[in-house]
Amino acid sequence: MKVHSILIVVENPGALKPIPTHRWHEFLNQARRVSETNAGIETIAENTFLISLENGMCPANQILNSAEQNDLKYRLLFFEEKPEWILSKPAV
Repeated sequence: MKVHSILIVVENPGALKPIPTHRWHEFLNQARRVSETNAGIETIAENTFLISLENGMCPANQILNSAEQNDLKYRLLFFEEKPEWILSKPAV
């Protein structure tokens, strides 16, 4: 299977799983550093990343490793082709 990109959603544990707040913030800081230094990452929300795999898996691995090191759950969605956004019309 040829994969173009991957969508990573890291779940904010909030009240669902009491983890120390510093772990969530540590993940956010690490993910921000990865996304700022890699052009192939689109940060959709603070915990959601669309990553192009054209240059390899390293940025995705860094975000996933950070989530695992901080005991955070995540979901993955793979795209065989470049995802195309459908944009809404501006409100009048």
